[in-house]
Order: sequence, then structure tokens, then C-alpha cells
Amino acid sequence: MLLGKRILVTRPVYQTDHFVNHLKSLGAAPVLFPTTRIAPDQDQQIGLREELERLDQYHWIIFTSQNAVNLFWEEFQKSDGNIDDLNNLKIAAIGPTTRQALNNYGLSVEAMPEKFVGEEIVNTLGNIEGNHVLLPRAEGAREELVKALLKSKAIVCEISLYKSVTNSPNPQAWKELEKGVDFVTFTSASTVSGFFDLLGIRAKTYLSQPITACIGPITANALEQFGIKAQIVAASYTTKGLVEAMVAFSSGNDRKATQ
Repeated sequence: MLLGKRILVTRPVYQTDHFVNHLKSLGAAPVLFPTTRIAPDQDQQIGLREELERLDQYHWIIFTSQNAVNLFWEEFQKSDGNIDDLNNLKIAAIGPTTRQALNNYGLSVEAMPEKFVGEEIVNTLGNIEGNHVLLPRAEGAREELVKALLKSKAIVCEISLYKSVTNSPNPQAWKELEKGVDFVTFTSASTVSGFFDLLGIRAKTYLSQPITACIGPITANALEQFGIKAQIVAASYTTKGLVEAMVAFSSGNDRKATQ
């Protein structure tokens, strides 16, 4: 199990609550080392305001992260629209965390894929030929979703509301990192790149000791680009799925050790 295990959490600090609480409930000791932070794009936010003035032309809004949901909502509140304008549209979410973020603002989700990967969303939308789709998301996000939407003959307006940039962890976070950990968790490709940005040539050496755990195959592939193969890849691409995968991995190793 995870009792007493020190687990490095690399995701942005404001996104850690549920993950950290879950780990603590299992007796683990989360070590917060946020490798990335969100930087809103003010120019793109202005572009979103313009699209909000003509929401009635859209059929779908697709959200691929809770960050996009929160930044979208901030801009929506500044607009002259009301929530009925959004409820008249169909909304798709990449997964349960994004759906919950939407629900928290009183918005219902029409479609969510079984696999929490952007391009899988298209398979849940039905016939979208000629549909106008608003896609607020991160700068540099994977192009597969846009390609799949265009292949389905949708008309896509993509707005890059923010980008993930390398964070500057505080001295206490660095001190805890240097004490060593049993697991290192990565929950996005950006947390991987942020980790390598921060540790530089030390990153691979550091990762040679603990177990590396990724939230899904896209994140694992990002890690592999740096020459590290993840020992754990969650089957369900959520922090809950990541914790379950670590528990299963640890339980399996515990059984081997007693045989």
C-alpha cells in the first residue's frame, strides 16, 4: 500500500487538493513540488470576449481542462451574457474533473468520452457536419482534437486562453525534494517538461531511484521523450485512477516481497 510513502506531486498547487487528500487518506505523505503554473493570455481572452458576443452562432463548446473552464467562466461573467445563453448550447468535457468544474458553475455536460483524451470527444458528439464549435483551451495543446473536428466537417474556433509555464517552487519545496521520495507523479506533459526544466541535468539521475507514475499514456510518452520509461501508467486518466494504479503497483510488490 502507500502507507508512509513519500509521493512527489508536480501539478500546479491549486489543482492538488483532491489528489493530496486522497493520498493522505491512504497514509501517504504528499510532497508538493509544483513544476508548472498557468499563465493566462490576455490577448486571447479579448478574443474570447468577442466570441461570447456571438454565442448564438455556436452549437458546441468543448472543454479539455478545468483551467479552460475557470478562465472561460471568468470572461463570461464579465460579458453581457447570462447562463441561459450557455445552457442553450451543447457542452462537451474531456473527463470527470472538467465536467465537475462545469457543474460547479451550474452548467450541464452533454458529452464526455469513455477515454479521457481530447480526440475521443469527437466520437461522442454525433453528426457535427456544419456545426460551429468553440474550443477554449491551452496554448500548444495537441492538434489531434482539432484535426478530428475538421475531419468531421465542423467549423472550429480555437482560442488559446492560457499556457503552462515552468513554475518556481519555494525553498521549502526544494528542501523536501532533496530529502527524496518513493514515487514521482506526473499529471500532464507540461508537468514533465517543467520538472526537467527545473532540475536540468539532475532530472534523470533523480528519477532513477523513485517509482515514476503517469496519469495516462500521453504523459508517459512525454516522459519517455526525456529517456525515462514510466513504471506506472494509470488506466483511468484521472488522479483517482493514478492513485489506484500506485496502490495496485505497491500491493503487487508487497506480495512479491513476502513470497
